[in-house]
Amino acid sequence: MEYYEREEEARRKLDWISGLEPKEESGSKEEEKEKLIQQQQRVARISFIRALRNKQLRTNFLTLFVMWFCAGLTTYCIDLNGEDMTKNLWLGQYMTSLLASILRVFVGFADAKYKWLGRRKMFIMAIGTCTLASIALFVELIIGMKGRLVYFATYLIAYNAVAVHWEPCYMGAAELIPTEVRATSTAFLNVISRAANVLAARTVTLLKGGNEPIIMIIVLVSNLTSFTTAFFFLKVHTFFEN
Repeated sequence: MEYYEREEEARRKLDWISGLEPKEESGSKEEEKEKLIQQQQRVARISFIRALRNKQLRTNFLTLFVMWFCAGLTTYCIDLNGEDMTKNLWLGQYMTSLLASILRVFVGFADAKYKWLGRRKMFIMAIGTCTLASIALFVELIIGMKGRLVYFATYLIAYNAVAVHWEPCYMGAAELIPTEVRATSTAFLNVISRAANVLAARTVTLLKGGNEPIIMIIVLVSNLTSFTTAFFFLKVHTFFEN
């Protein structure tokens, strides 16, 4: 029932954005059915830009904009900079992939079992963990611990934390945006994340080899921006817990 009410509320907002009149109680069933079909056709043709006239929808999309851009930037910076996290390249890559797979399965079961672990909490915990790990990596790079076991373990934490925080990003794109404009908004978000990937690739290429602490500073700024946005704008009543 709760999901039905959410859907009805979303459709009422889109009706208001489209300038449609509320449904009248009087009239024959045939007239009501015909009017409903016409309204649905008009709603289906609503543009994404026009839908952003709604304040809540606009806030949701801008929040997702920040989440996806920062996620793309952080993920690629950590991934491309991690080729020498260990002295053995293959060991580092295999361990990272293995742990990421195990962790995602665990998170999937935990999300289904523990109702209090909503996607908002998961996002904040994951990006918070990645933020702390990026601070630790910055310090370890400054004092010359690159290649050691502690550095490798910290890098694994950062990499897998940012991998987990993508799940709420995907679900947020589905839950925060009404169905009628979801395809367009998701396309925009994908373009945004790809632009962040390109920026991260260029950044790592320029800084890799002698200025790696600066890469961690960029990751830290990206994480803090995403964390702050999620903390203040991903409220329970706009970002459903399950």
